[in-house]
Amino acid sequence: GGLMKPGALSVLAAKPKQGKSSLARNLAVKVTKGEPWLGRETTKGEVILVSLEDQYDHVDDCLKILGWNKETDADIHIIEDIASTVDENIEIIDDALVKWPNTKLVVIDTLAKFTRVPDINDFNGTQDAVRKVRDLARKYPHVHIHTLTHCKKTATDNVFDSLLGSTAIRAEADCNIAIYSEGKERIIEAEVRRGR
Repeated sequence: GGLMKPGALSVLAAKPKQGKSSLARNLAVKVTKGEPWLGRETTKGEVILVSLEDQYDHVDDCLKILGWNKETDADIHIIEDIASTVDENIEIIDDALVKWPNTKLVVIDTLAKFTRVPDINDFNGTQDAVRKVRDLARKYPHVHIHTLTHCKKTATDNVFDSLLGSTAIRAEADCNIAIYSEGKERIIEAEVRRGR
């Protein structure tokens, strides 16, 4: 509780190969079991995983390694095929949420591929697309939409300033989570709009 509320949108950001997809899949598995994630309670339910970077077999293997058991845990529905516009993709997820009403979490890996914005650095276009994703989260007050995005290769003083693309991504999300390395440690830091 407190970090990723129902009816809200979050963004998980990190440089490539820092563990974004693994952490998001771990969250998905924890939700299907109703087990705590990063020390916070989860509400058990089904998960929709929009995987636009990895093939189905790889994602399925990762979920099993993370402890997901399709016999005893809630379902994880993997979507690999999306459309060419953000509006069509919103409709795909909207239809899926109607089809699977017990869904508590939607994971979108990655936000840039899902929104289909021609230039992720364009503030207005990016803000419009991300707002549509956030509005979808608001439409389903029992669902949290968790999206993944990349960070710039160069470090910034504030890790949240390093999100790749327009500042609209950071501004539209209710919760931003970043993974970064500090020495030999991997740090997870969050900033929230709603909740504590």
